[in-house]
Amino acid sequence: MKLSFDFSELKIIAEKIGADASDFQLDDVIKPFEPIEIKLATTGIEVDFDEIELIGGVFAYKGHHVVLYIADHSYNMAEAIENKSRRNKFHITDCCTLQRKKGNNTFERYVATNKLDGLFRIHGDENKEELEVELDVCMNCLKQTNYKDASDSQRQRKQVKQEFNMQEFFAQYQSSFAKMPSGMGADPNKTNYTKDWDQISREYKKSKNYCCEDCGVNLLNYSQLLQVHHKDSLKGNNDINNLQALCMLCHAKRHGHMRVSFKEKNKIEVLRKQ
Repeated sequence: MKLSFDFSELKIIAEKIGADASDFQLDDVIKPFEPIEIKLATTGIEVDFDEIELIGGVFAYKGHHVVLYIADHSYNMAEAIENKSRRNKFHITDCCTLQRKKGNNTFERYVATNKLDGLFRIHGDENKEELEVELDVCMNCLKQTNYKDASDSQRQRKQVKQEFNMQEFFAQYQSSFAKMPSGMGADPNKTNYTKDWDQISREYKKSKNYCCEDCGVNLLNYSQLLQVHHKDSLKGNNDINNLQALCMLCHAKRHGHMRVSFKEKNKIEVLRKQ
């Protein structure tokens, strides 16, 4: 898209104050995100461990700073949904836990990601249904990297784990990598809902005829069961391309921490059949 601006008045002011003119031009070549950058920042990429290297003491995949985790929770999916402590941990370096698994030949398939919102996609056996949930960082990884002085004590490691922020972590090591994860430097003013969010949400649902954009259920007469989802997890980013109308069940799949009552779940399932 070509933009035209009139700088004639600015030029007159510059001439009045005797400012020297200098030649410059903006680079009009826009570099798109590479497919690997998009995957790492969204779904993640299943990797073999021999594809992973250490740069600056932390994991890298094809030059991109990443963390690793096991998405498969088929052995305890029901518990994992309800209890964060029952979920797999994510790893930031080749710690003793991973070394032990490799030594016992129990090393499983890992997913590499640099998603910044702290949510990880996990699945069980049944239809490979996915949920986005929070995971804890591996305490042994914290100790080995000494991230935020985590090697000092068990107490310090627990505190670092509880306060772990993915964007802050990637920023800590950015000098070791040529490229930053997609979304680094996002506007901090977009992390919370805007004052006009209720109105925006109502208008967006209306524009989609009160239908879920995922499963297609019509909730015209039950609009309270339809919600508006922010695709990039930034609650203040109300760009039309960042919004998605989802029924409460589909929305809950995006966020493992969301709960839907039996009554709400039953009503949506009945309407889906209709």
